[in-house]
Amino acid sequence: MLSSLSFDDYDLFFGAQISALADELVAVANINPTISELVKKMLGLLFKAQSLSKAVLFDPFK
Repeated sequence: MLSSLSFDDYDLFFGAQISALADELVAVANINPTISELVKKMLGLLFKAQSLSKAVLFDPFK
């Protein structure tokens, strides 16, 4: 999922896509613990959006 992100625009995630994105972010944080605090913040926002049945515009490159 992370490898398919757009470099030029935001990507829209909803429902199960949010869970898949969260799983990949956790895996990346496990590989590189120096980004774990940033990933925790991202996960908080992703799970909040998911609990509210909202979509997330995601762009990790900006």
